[in-house]
Amino acid sequence: MQKPVIAMNCNIKRNEEVCADYLSTYTAYPDSVERAGGVPLLIPPLADEADLREVLKGVHGIVLVGGDDIDPAAYGQEWHEKSTPIFPRRQNFDLRLVPIVLEMGLPVLGVCDGHEEINIALGGTLHQHIPDVYGMQIVHARGKELARRGEQRYHNVSIEPDSLVAEITGKTKLEVNSIHHQAIDRLGEGLRVTARSIDGVVEAIEYADRRDKRFMLGLQWHPEHLSARRPEQLALFEALVKAAIEYRDGRCA
Repeated sequence: MQKPVIAMNCNIKRNEEVCADYLSTYTAYPDSVERAGGVPLLIPPLADEADLREVLKGVHGIVLVGGDDIDPAAYGQEWHEKSTPIFPRRQNFDLRLVPIVLEMGLPVLGVCDGHEEINIALGGTLHQHIPDVYGMQIVHARGKELARRGEQRYHNVSIEPDSLVAEITGKTKLEVNSIHHQAIDRLGEGLRVTARSIDGVVEAIEYADRRDKRFMLGLQWHPEHLSARRPEQLALFEALVKAAIEYRDGRCA
């Protein structure tokens, strides 16, 4: 059987030495898609919506990748002092991309920033800095020193038993990595929370109506960094690939 094509958006960074911008993504994203049986395809920040829609016609699912912080003006707030602005060109592209993807019904896995962008696209808001709201019971951000040493921090999440996450992983408790400082506040229209950490932080979202068969899952943690050694994390990408095959075959029927 031909493998499904799974698109991914990209980060944009600035190389000050040559005064030029470049596209980037952690290799863990395409590696996870390939490991799960899909063919990863990076989409650059296209300016023309018609071109974007044409590209999306040729893919069968999408991973919305993590990144820096969306301008809070997108959900009616001012900048927080702890926020790190995402590259403006990526933000402009993502805020056009996500509504189109949801409108098309493409299978979607949103990770960290991608998870937050889904919520924003559906009218939700964010807590811009988790400690301001939830305190330090759990330290959700990895921290620069840990990052420099290549070390990780973890915490547990509780999963709703009747949720897509529980169905995919077979678990109602899951250890996840701690690499975020923002989280969902007001939930977007038509969504439900399906996982939280013990301090109350929203860790997973999906469509509220389980009769809605469109695959859409937002995760605050980073399963791509865990998928090589934790089967339940790889299963999240495998579920996306399975949904992408069904989307492709249903569209071609």
